[in-house]
Amino acid sequence: MGKKGKIGKQRRDKYYKLAKETGYRSRAAFKLVQLNKRFGFLDSARAVVDLCAAPGGWMQVACQAMPVSSLVIGVDLAPIKPIRNAIALQGDITKEDTRQAIKRELQNWQADVVLNDGAPNVGLNWIHDAFNQNVLVLAALKLATQILRRGGTFVTKVFRSADYACLITVFEKLFKKVHVWKPAASRLESAEIFVVCERYDKPPKVDPALLDMKRVFASQDEDQAKSTKKTSAEALLIGKQKKAKAEGYETGQLALRQTVNASEFVGSQDYLELLGGANEIILDKDVYRNAPETTEEVREYLKDLKVCGPRELRILLRWRKSFKAKEEAERKAKQAEEKAEEKPLDPDELEDKELAEIDELIAKAAEEEKAALKKKKKRMLKAKALLLKRKQLKMIIEGDKPDPVEDIELFSLRRIRRARELAEINKDKVDAPDYSLIDEEEDDEGLGDGDWETRQKDGNESGNQSKVRTKTMKMN
Repeated sequence: MGKKGKIGKQRRDKYYKLAKETGYRSRAAFKLVQLNKRFGFLDSARAVVDLCAAPGGWMQVACQAMPVSSLVIGVDLAPIKPIRNAIALQGDITKEDTRQAIKRELQNWQADVVLNDGAPNVGLNWIHDAFNQNVLVLAALKLATQILRRGGTFVTKVFRSADYACLITVFEKLFKKVHVWKPAASRLESAEIFVVCERYDKPPKVDPALLDMKRVFASQDEDQAKSTKKTSAEALLIGKQKKAKAEGYETGQLALRQTVNASEFVGSQDYLELLGGANEIILDKDVYRNAPETTEEVREYLKDLKVCGPRELRILLRWRKSFKAKEEAERKAKQAEEKAEEKPLDPDELEDKELAEIDELIAKAAEEEKAALKKKKKRMLKAKALLLKRKQLKMIIEGDKPDPVEDIELFSLRRIRRARELAEINKDKVDAPDYSLIDEEEDDEGLGDGDWETRQKDGNESGNQSKVRTKTMKMN
């Protein structure tokens, strides 16, 4: 007899083999192991209720992870083989008698953790199966609100579908923290994802509308109906069209999936918002695809951002930072090259540029500022004219370095006359006038400028009084 060519995918799965070796009843036990390792909700729990627990793999993990003498209760429609230190119940979690049976086992306790790994029987209609799964999650949440203590934890499996956002909204209204994560034991091709809801608020009364499937999924149903009508109308107007290539679930009907290009993610200032709102980052350029930083691990994280935890997100942020640093280095190198290629401006060009800037400032300045700017411009024009005159007289030759010390006029008739007048006033007998007492800056303005007054000479001289014109000066 020939050997079978096809073997179930679970037979080739490493977690299936590990479950056989460790004695777990199902490979799903490793999902709870990884969830508890990440969030630690079983380490201090004293009472745990596992909904849809068959065949009992999660109950086995709970008994091992919880403290000694803890209470573990498992409920399922199918019978569960007895597990040591655990209580197995058979019943429908949507029925009242099942809720009463769980409360009898809890006695006066309240559950610290409620687990739900249930799923409906999967058929050929994915939309129908996903909706039934969401309804089952809502029923498990309704039961959890009745047996869970304040500050407790609710862990459930959901299918990523159009109703996924509605469930997350309900969770956020009842719990203070909601985490979405996909453990490694969950197959990549599976649409399941796990939600860990921490710190239950436990209000005095839960609004029935919050747990009513007709109201929770009503808005989504209306959107789907509108989308279906629009599609039908377009089909009637356009006619028969070629069937599009299958590329996954259609946006707006089965999954809310958004993609972002890697170039946009690296270059954007709001990269955290893009990372939080996108489902996948596409490597749109070869510089990202062929870079050594883009490892196989990073590629897997970029394919589905919603299942990434803090560690994976930190790896993606470091990946972005490396490319951002490269782009910044290239930009600075390019600016340095452009700056090196630029021809240095001549002093005249620099001065003309500065004059143009002053003209622009004068146009924009207020009235009180214009006078100062005009005065500054006048001084610059005067200095420029003097420099041009010196060049014409060949006092300055092109190519020579300018002398940092300004030329000092050795002889000035005005300074000599001013020194003599000061000598007469002070009655100082000097052989030669002291030119250091004359302020050169004041002398530049000319004899006709400034304030003048007439002073009388006092002293022991003859009664003749002489009038001397002197420029007002501050004498120390």
